[in-house]
Amino acid sequence: MAGSVATCAGSSGGAQPPPGPGRRLPRSCESASETRRSEKAKRKGRGLAKGNNIINDVAKHGKIKISFDSLRKTWKAVGPKAFWWSSAIGIHTRDCCEPFHDRWDDVPACQKAMIRQRMLDWFEFENEREFDEVLNRDARESYNDWKSDLSVYFKNNGGMQAKKPVNVRSDDHWQRCCERFNSTKFKEISGKNLQNREASDDKSGHGRKSYAQYMHEKDNLITGEQSSALENWKDQRLTRSGEWRTKEAHDKYVRMSEEY
Repeated sequence: MAGSVATCAGSSGGAQPPPGPGRRLPRSCESASETRRSEKAKRKGRGLAKGNNIINDVAKHGKIKISFDSLRKTWKAVGPKAFWWSSAIGIHTRDCCEPFHDRWDDVPACQKAMIRQRMLDWFEFENEREFDEVLNRDARESYNDWKSDLSVYFKNNGGMQAKKPVNVRSDDHWQRCCERFNSTKFKEISGKNLQNREASDDKSGHGRKSYAQYMHEKDNLITGEQSSALENWKDQRLTRSGEWRTKEAHDKYVRMSEEY
């Protein structure tokens, strides 16, 4: 697919922490937030409200101290403000990157560097190498989630006739997304991914909260006692009424209990 040379000047640049709390977020983030509010979405958004909370906290208290899960070697952000880490990555990824690349590795280095600098403006950490490795992994996941959401939007809103969604910055970006989603190669890959998801019996119920954060909240921080990985696995696959979400998950739990 032919395309123009990628640049790093297309970002709105408005998600950087200001000297005070009055600075606004990128227009794309504001629009997404307004859409969610108008639809009375139950899920907390990554748009204006969440971004302004981070901006105001940084302006008032300084950079946010963030910890990564070294205990279980997942290296996911954990702690009281772990959710702000993933929210910030989502905001900056959508504001700095072009959504039409096949892979995260194809995203221009200058756009990744822009995300890194903005995260450094907001968060404080101890180990720079650890920070870079975690940031690259989480930004990759966020970028892939964004493209997946756009693909669903494309399918549900008329395909090539779909209007540009609010979380895509330019008409050119959306046109190139549409061409990608309409390609034979993408349709084949998407079909295989759908089959794999439908075949999976591992339907967890922890939502957007990472597994590491879920475990971290159950650890005893006073005694240092860790919560049971097996029981946490079970809890995430039970409904609120205590029933298993799938028979396959129950059978898998029984097998793991025998081996544990």
